[in-house]
Amino acid sequence: MNFMQGISAHLVRADGAAETLLDERLDSVFSNRPLKGDELAARFRLSPGERATLYISYWSGGATNLPLAVVTEDRFLGSLASDAARHYAFYGMMSLLALAGLICAWLIRQRVFLSFSAYAASVALYVAHMDGAAFHHLWPGNPA
Repeated sequence: MNFMQGISAHLVRADGAAETLLDERLDSVFSNRPLKGDELAARFRLSPGERATLYISYWSGGATNLPLAVVTEDRFLGSLASDAARHYAFYGMMSLLALAGLICAWLIRQRVFLSFSAYAASVALYVAHMDGAAFHHLWPGNPA
């Protein structure tokens, strides 16, 4: 949850009917999310001309802002695909840098290349954490 310790979204329709769209906490499991992307998202439908109020509350121990967007499902899924391609290209390049450092350490016998490999791997892990990919792939059952 990228510094988000909790977030919930509730939709209140014009007739007063309320529904909880999203309720994520530190002990939430990734597989229980309504939509399985790295982004926090919830699905809801409105009829043409229907009015409703969307309430969002969150608790953050480090984030100073929370970018929000209400988009169609097609646009959301399209942005997930393009973001994933960009992120995994970055992870691939960082993996190649780490591997190159290990190969250089073995061939040239200079320990500085091990430090370079560790640096490249730690940057990739940090970015994966910030993107939400680490939570999704490395420890989906333990977000805390």
